[in-house]
Amino acid sequence: MPNRFIDKPPTSKDIQTMAKRFVSIHNSKIIKCDVNDIMFIMKEANNIVMSKGIGSGQDRFRNAIKDAVVRCQVIAKDYNPFSAEKILLFIGYNNRRPLSMEEFIEISTLTDMFNNKIIPVIEMYVDDRNIDQDSIIINMLATNLGLKEICASQHSIV
Repeated sequence: MPNRFIDKPPTSKDIQTMAKRFVSIHNSKIIKCDVNDIMFIMKEANNIVMSKGIGSGQDRFRNAIKDAVVRCQVIAKDYNPFSAEKILLFIGYNNRRPLSMEEFIEISTLTDMFNNKIIPVIEMYVDDRNIDQDSIIINMLATNLGLKEICASQHSIV
């Protein structure tokens, strides 16, 4: 799934394209991602960023998130990814090494890093064929990111 940034409200074609990319990732889903999830995330969006992060090793979840956020910052460089109003995290892993309790806690910690009005949607899938047993892939779809300068000035006022 390529990284992508759309700096305009999504069209129905944009929503369908994003849905196809997320829904077709893999058939073995733990928590199913479908068109309704994508429509919910993209509804009333002014901008959309889609990025993919890969992590492996001891801190595989943290590394995958860092990778996804860095890619987001590269393609939407003027925007703050942590200011998103809605976010979909579609997390893939190998069944030989399922998510640990610590990694589930990191999901919560991650969503706490976003603005306090964030609406997160967390979904998971297992892919033993395409994901190394020591890796995690995080596909992130975030909407309504604020400009970095505006976000910084809002934080300095508070």
